[in-house]
Parts: sequence; C-alpha cells; structure tokens
Amino acid sequence: MNTERTGVLRQSLAEERRKLAESKETLIISPCADANEFASIYEHTNIALIIMERSRQRQRHLEQSIAVLENRPHSCCVDCGEKIPQRRLEAKPDALRCIVCQQELEDEQRSAHQTVAPLWLPPSIAYESAI
Repeated sequence: MNTERTGVLRQSLAEERRKLAESKETLIISPCADANEFASIYEHTNIALIIMERSRQRQRHLEQSIAVLENRPHSCCVDCGEKIPQRRLEAKPDALRCIVCQQELEDEQRSAHQTVAPLWLPPSIAYESAI
C-alpha cells in the first residue's frame, strides 16, 4: 500500500511543480497606463504570489509525506502514533495525521493566522504606509 501511495504522491508532486512553473511565467509586471490598470495588475500579482506560495507549501507537504512513507512500514499518525484509517488514506493519500490530530493542527494554525496581509505591496504604497 505504501508503494502505491508513494507513487500517487510523486505524481501529485510533479503536478505541483508544473503548476508552480506555470504561475511563475504569468507573473509579469509592466508599466501602468492609469490607476485602474495599476489596481488590476496589483490584484493579479497578489493572487499569483498567493498561488505560488500555496504551491510551494503543497510541494513541501508532499515531499514530507513521501519521506514518511519511505521510512515507515505502516500508515500511522505522526503526532499520536495511531493507525490512520484506510478510508482517510484513500481520500487523502498524503495524510500524515489522523483526523483528530489534523483538526487540532488546523485549529492552531487558524488561531495563529487570523489576519492576512498582502504578500506584495508596490513601492509607492509601501512607502506611503511607512510615512
């Protein structure tokens, strides 16, 4: 089973790497004709950066999942050590945690990141907010 899951994860990792390469190609910053065009480019750039960051996070998670699967003969939760249910593994082959531990992790992350700032500010806005 782990060999099959590892193969699925390697395919997912290759797909994430392809998506990241494509999103880097779309990230082109050009001069703006007016404020409306600037706002459009600003939003497009922020969205592209968020997509790229999520893709990088997904790649790191997939690489970690592959490493865990290669080093563990059984599919056990990395936090509590309990066996991860087969139905969960079928639905999410890269699962490293049981549902309870995953929920706890997500609750902690959610409480730590309640506000999200833009990843990129154009120099003029960054300068104005610093004043």
